[in-house]
Amino acid sequence: MRAVIIHALENGWQPERRGGTFMLSEQENGFALPDFLLTDRLCTPESADPTVRVIRAYERRRRT
Repeated sequence: MRAVIIHALENGWQPERRGGTFMLSEQENGFALPDFLLTDRLCTPESADPTVRVIRAYERRRRT
């Protein structure tokens, strides 16, 4: 969570503003974190299908 909050603050999130939300988007933010999969699939149907990334992450985790 700390990495997500720091990323949001560094990219313009103003939590003190009323309703202070930050849209963390796969397409717009370029946010990457090991073992964290960000997908816009539920919000935008044209987003990439995350299935392959989910399977790869699962397989990597099983090996360790």
